Amino acid sequence: MGGFSLKLEEAEALLLRWMKQGRKATPLKIIQGLIWQEGYETGSIKGELYPDVADSLKTWASAGLRLFVYPPLTEMDPVFWGACG
Repeated sequence: MGGFSLKLEEAEALLLRWMKQGRKATPLKIIQGLIWQEGYETGSIKGELYPDVADSLKTWASAGLRLFVYPPLTEMDPVFWGACG
């Protein structure tokens, strides 16, 4: 954790504090990403899109429109989108 030498309880308290504060600290984002990844891979978390989203995205892309996702996702994008299918 960025050079910190923390006991497990201290690390847990720090991460929980960062979550409560809404911090975007890299160690917290990494751990959250790993939790999401495991959830998607095991099927305990499933991505959900409204029924018309996939067809709409295909139509817009075919029309040459540039498509964006907000908020920006991370390297976990393929895991999320794969879980939506």
